[in-house]
Amino acid sequence: MKKEWNEFKQMHLLKLNEALNKDEVDKPIIKLLNQINSLDDYVTTSSCSGRVLIVAEGKKRKMSEKLRTWHFLPTYKEFKEECNYWKNYKDNRIIWFKLEGFILHTIARTFEDAKYFFKLMKQLGIKRGGIQPIRNDKFLIEIMGTTHVSIPIKNVCSFQELYNLSKERLKKNWKMIDKITNKLSELE
Repeated sequence: MKKEWNEFKQMHLLKLNEALNKDEVDKPIIKLLNQINSLDDYVTTSSCSGRVLIVAEGKKRKMSEKLRTWHFLPTYKEFKEECNYWKNYKDNRIIWFKLEGFILHTIARTFEDAKYFFKLMKQLGIKRGGIQPIRNDKFLIEIMGTTHVSIPIKNVCSFQELYNLSKERLKKNWKMIDKITNKLSELE
């Protein structure tokens, strides 16, 4: 079973390295991913350090269209230009500005490992997440940051205030990522 786990983990680490080489991994979460992957009984999968989006609402949620996505906070000038464009866009759909917290996906070798990791995250103040069984007796741990903003762009009175709020929330989000990284470094 240990051999199977090692092969499984190596496969995921190879995917991560390919994504790193293509610059497809959010910089604020790289240190955390490396920290988790240095632990014997865990491996990360698709994760995100948080993002800022402009979304056109669809009739159904899955029919919504991402119009612009940043995995960092753009400059205020770029932010304001993009929001102004969509605020004045002639469309019957509601155009939303959204800021979403981080998402961390980690696979644990055993259920006991998953419970331990999840309990540790709860002790750090993580409020959203869960454990799901996946194939081959492994367990997916999903942890989500709770720093969110969501507002129809037409309702924004001050882009500067929205930008400042988004900046504050992203920094709070990234501080939590650092807090998790530091706690996990104590486990080695």
